[in-house]
Amino acid sequence: MRSAKREARSAKREARSAKREAPIFDSVQWHSKKYSDYLDFKLIFRITQKGLHYISEGADFVNLIGSRMNNNRLSTSNKPKIDIDLEKIEEFIKQPSNYEIRVLLASEEKFLFYPWIAIK
Repeated sequence: MRSAKREARSAKREARSAKREAPIFDSVQWHSKKYSDYLDFKLIFRITQKGLHYISEGADFVNLIGSRMNNNRLSTSNKPKIDIDLEKIEEFIKQPSNYEIRVLLASEEKFLFYPWIAIK
């Protein structure tokens, strides 16, 4: 099992990589089904970046989105076409990250959020 420190370094490295590469891929003019696969990849990446793939609903979304990528999207595929509810997924992604620690300030009756990576 990987240590929390190692996991944090890996998450930071992936985030930096995505911030560099996403604008490049967003600027490309796609002429194939790969554009749809790229959009699906971005959805999965957003779910995993917030740690929501550890929740059963998040894992289901990742599996559902992944099952329609690559050759499963082709008309020659034997698998049935899978339609996903993008609004439901976007609403799911809006929830707080699993990588944040919520602290309740009773005096002010509000939550403070701290990314777990920053906590030592």
